[in-house]
Amino acid sequence: MANRILVRINSDFLEDYDRLGKNQKNKNFENSPFQIRKDVFMLAATCGFLKDQEEELPNNAHDLFSTTTLTKHDLAALKAMYINKNNMDIENALESDEKIIRQAERWAEAGLKHIKMRLFETTNPLPPIYILSDWITDDEMWFSKK
Repeated sequence: MANRILVRINSDFLEDYDRLGKNQKNKNFENSPFQIRKDVFMLAATCGFLKDQEEELPNNAHDLFSTTTLTKHDLAALKAMYINKNNMDIENALESDEKIIRQAERWAEAGLKHIKMRLFETTNPLPPIYILSDWITDDEMWFSKK
């Protein structure tokens, strides 16, 4: 991405992003399985995309990170999802990185709600890393629009 763009999330979800992906010493990866918040964002955006769900950010949006944190693989994934969502309109996707990021934010807003429900609003006693590994291999989760 040529320009640095701030990636925003619902500020009400900041604690959840930290719970799953805060970089800290002596981190317990069973309870906080992601290296950094950006990785949580990528999972949330992917979840929203695959479930074809998106939600606008509320007015209390929090600047989570800048696009300089995204790897070339992250960018490629976001662009591919955006192109797919926009009927394979590659020209539109190449026109504006900001459009791609804003769309990813909307997917992440909806996707994090699914992640929270699966990890934190459950009676499953397992740590998040085990719940996530079961969830990621569950086709029903990814391809069900629920």
